[in-house]
Amino acid sequence: MPRLNVERDPERLTVSEKKQLTDRGWRDRRSAEWPPVCADCRPADYAHDLDRGTLDYSPDWKNYSFHKVRIPAGTTITGANFTQTQPDTPAITVLGNPATVTFVECNLGNVRIAPGWTLISCNTVQSWIIADAVGNEERQWIARHPDDLPAMVVKPAKAVTMREF
Repeated sequence: MPRLNVERDPERLTVSEKKQLTDRGWRDRRSAEWPPVCADCRPADYAHDLDRGTLDYSPDWKNYSFHKVRIPAGTTITGANFTQTQPDTPAITVLGNPATVTFVECNLGNVRIAPGWTLISCNTVQSWIIADAVGNEERQWIARHPDDLPAMVVKPAKAVTMREF
């Protein structure tokens, strides 16, 4: 799918898109628009590139990093990326009984794991993204699973918690 930048000139919005923004606070995504949630199409939901807003799960998508995702109960997800920037982030909402959702070989880095989820060969590591003095970033590992996090998780001084897209 080609990645098209969102048109940032509000004069280029269609009449329908302007009405959607006015009525709902967000507009429908254009075909092949990237990113799927951004300041221009969902300003009430998008904060920055490490907090991209909310999407409904689709088996056609594999990369939900830095998004919040709504997943229907009874879903099995294979090979998707749900990584978040901060440890124990409540990034996934199951619409219905959470005990009916299965993740297979998914990246759940920094995702809060709900009781009852079935995880098969998933990455559940918890870490911070740390920037050095010149802006290079690396991971500071905390725990292998959210259940192993210390009672008090302290954000490091150089933790990267936001980034403009």
